[in-house]
Amino acid sequence: GMVFFDLSTGRILTVYGAQGVILVVFFYLAIRILLRDRKRLNVIFAGLYLSPAIGILFNWIYAPLTDVPIVQLFNFFTNFGTIYAPIFIVVFDLILLKSEKMDMLMC
Repeated sequence: GMVFFDLSTGRILTVYGAQGVILVVFFYLAIRILLRDRKRLNVIFAGLYLSPAIGILFNWIYAPLTDVPIVQLFNFFTNFGTIYAPIFIVVFDLILLKSEKMDMLMC
């Protein structure tokens, strides 16, 4: 097959090793945030970690696959999860800024 589908030792270490550590840490952080409180702000903040973690899960699934349409679909979900994550921090910041502004107006 193509090099893209070659599960070499380096690719296994990258996909299942390094990204596996990130996956575990991000799921841990998201769970800790959600267990602390389920307020809307915490759910949005947890999304910052959940989105790339779900993307990495898709990467784990498609790494050994060779069916091109499935690989392309799962690659899209992997990239989307990773690229979508910063939106959660932007929304989180906007909510904090809005609440600060409201606090200043109340004084």
